[in-house]
Amino acid sequence: MPKCLRLLVVSIALGISAWLPTLAKDTDVMRDGWTMEQNSQLMGDVSVICSAKGVKVTSHKRALSMLCVAPFTEVVLFSERTKQYHVSPLSTFRCPVTKTLSVVNCGLLEETPMIKKDDSTYQRLKVHCFESTAQFTQGQIKKYQAHELPGRSIRSVTACSTDDFKQDPHIGLVLALFFGLPKMPGVPVSLDFVDLGADKNHSLATNKITKAKIADSSFTLPSTYKKISKHENLFVSPDTADEMELMNLGGGH
Repeated sequence: MPKCLRLLVVSIALGISAWLPTLAKDTDVMRDGWTMEQNSQLMGDVSVICSAKGVKVTSHKRALSMLCVAPFTEVVLFSERTKQYHVSPLSTFRCPVTKTLSVVNCGLLEETPMIKKDDSTYQRLKVHCFESTAQFTQGQIKKYQAHELPGRSIRSVTACSTDDFKQDPHIGLVLALFFGLPKMPGVPVSLDFVDLGADKNHSLATNKITKAKIADSSFTLPSTYKKISKHENLFVSPDTADEMELMNLGGGH
């Protein structure tokens, strides 16, 4: 092949290789969505993105992420530390890390019966405010007085959620399951509880909420991660002794 022709072929090839990533980026679907920076009592600082494509939550403290995309039938947990992922049906999903809090509090927050209290605003969004039922609180106090519950057990709960995201209702459900919260309409933005020892606990707070254009590619699982059959193995690495301790405390299921 003449030298000039070889140079032409190389130039075309280089041009195509430089153009392909741009094409992939340009064809990535962008959707209206939301981002949130939240803080969880157990998960630490958490980043949330959601759109009509799905929802993704990342706990920076745990190096743990949760992914659930439309039609919202499966939940994927994956670890940046172990480079592994586990798939669960949404209908049976429970985040294993939140079980630690249930053991510490001698009860599951997600099982607390809630009723709507009123409407308010939170971070400039309209929110629905909920509180635990009087019957629940009375029952907890009686058990405490009978020495059936310790002072760290839940006495009462207050929470807020919003419908302003205008997203699929499954997104709020998935977030509630990830944080181990009571099921409420809308996307959870805050939850506090008072224990029987009269200490107030901030289980969930939202520091920042922003409208955003979110690429569908943001909801993809890293292709190099390995699928595992037991979620406990997500936490098995030299750097995750604390997570293994959490799993043992929470029962490991």
